[in-house]
Amino acid sequence: MIHLIHGADTYQSRRELEMRIAKFCERAAGEYHITRVDASEDTARLRGIGRTASLFAAGELIVIENISDAEAGDAAHVKAMLGIWEKDAERTVVFYERKKIAASDPLMKAIVRRGSGVKEFEILKTNATKWVFDEAARRGLRLTKQDADILANRFGDDTWALVNEMAKAADGWSLAREERREAIIWNFTDAFFTNRRSSFRMLSEVLGAGEGPIAVLGALAGSLRSLALVWHGIQTKKMSAATGKMHPFVVKKNEVIAKKVDRAALERAFRWLVSCDRELKSGASPAPLPLVKLVLR
Repeated sequence: MIHLIHGADTYQSRRELEMRIAKFCERAAGEYHITRVDASEDTARLRGIGRTASLFAAGELIVIENISDAEAGDAAHVKAMLGIWEKDAERTVVFYERKKIAASDPLMKAIVRRGSGVKEFEILKTNATKWVFDEAARRGLRLTKQDADILANRFGDDTWALVNEMAKAADGWSLAREERREAIIWNFTDAFFTNRRSSFRMLSEVLGAGEGPIAVLGALAGSLRSLALVWHGIQTKKMSAATGKMHPFVVKKNEVIAKKVDRAALERAFRWLVSCDRELKSGASPAPLPLVKLVLR
């Protein structure tokens, strides 16, 4: 059996997916095997999935997330397996998409045609700030108007992220303080990749605000990874697959930088960060000297 869950309301769609997994486990009464794979990330596992049945389980559940972001060869493999999975009474395959599927996509059309059920969770019919307020009230959580605005601005219509973050805020985590902290850090990382030496002043501000050198280096590494993914998306003309889980604002910001760098520059930056990481963690130089050297080298 084949099922498809998709749509822009990621909170409701995730709940539906987890509920189906729980029901499958309950029905199988302990004799089951579950395989979950994200097609946008784990190519090796995706290509081997569903080829052989489990020897020890009465039933098997396969959850494939984000197949629409898979490479062409992986998508072709999955499409070829649909006919087998459709007729397999012992195996249930659930496709999960964190967005509305494209009706023109050949693979999606094949999944819908062979599937026994499609469930779509549509985009919010209200603005995100109001949705946060309503959901927080339903859960008995206290949120300020400022908190709701920050969440809506940061996560837009991603309801799964909104729910997770509103729970943190209700537990006392200050969104406003976190936003100010992140703004200082990201100003530094942006400057590092656009005009490295000029970022020294911002590095001073970050360290002066109490951020640890290891955490700052981690932020740089995360920014470099995002930049490399966007660069790869531009080079391969597969931006959606390369940046599927990235916030649109981050993608747009990195596109400007990615068009000005080449492969050699990215490789050099990775080597520099590895060297700085080794120096910081080994104590070869006192912190934050390795970061200063990284900026001014």
